[in-house]
Amino acid sequence: MTNSEEKKGGFRGYEVLYAGVLLVLLVVGIFVNRPHRVGVLDIDRALRDLGMAEEFGADMKDLQQVATTTARSAQNRYQEQRRIMEERMRTVSEEERPAAQGAIMELDAKFQGEVRGVLDESRRRQGELQATYRERLQPHINQVAHKRRLHVIVARNPQLVYMRSTIDVTDDVVAAAGPASQ
Repeated sequence: MTNSEEKKGGFRGYEVLYAGVLLVLLVVGIFVNRPHRVGVLDIDRALRDLGMAEEFGADMKDLQQVATTTARSAQNRYQEQRRIMEERMRTVSEEERPAAQGAIMELDAKFQGEVRGVLDESRRRQGELQATYRERLQPHINQVAHKRRLHVIVARNPQLVYMRSTIDVTDDVVAAAGPASQ
């Protein structure tokens, strides 16, 4: 009988130790290893709700018009030069033909490079414009992040296929920005 009583007493010590370890793991899990808190912001909707979407759209349209005008101008120059080179091609001798064809290929490459440059510049300016509007929202985004104790706020995009409505911070950002940003 004394043998079984010792075993019971020994198990109680292990049980207390086991419960203590579980309690420590629970405390660490709750207070130390907190999962990252994430919020999602629909920037388009925030701009629309704050009345900035029309202004942003007009600014984007202006940028696109500048890019279109520049690209058309480059295309007109290219077409005129190409027409002149093709007319010259009809009158050159067989020995001069490879050089004339090379000149046409160089013109084609130059035109493609110019158009690529126009597109790159347009994308750069659009990125700057988007950054300007985001900077106007940033203090309000920061305020909502601190209020909700969020670690990360991501912009809603087509790749975001599911989200709980509780992590959408758009309405809070709009409310924080209020009429001052409009």
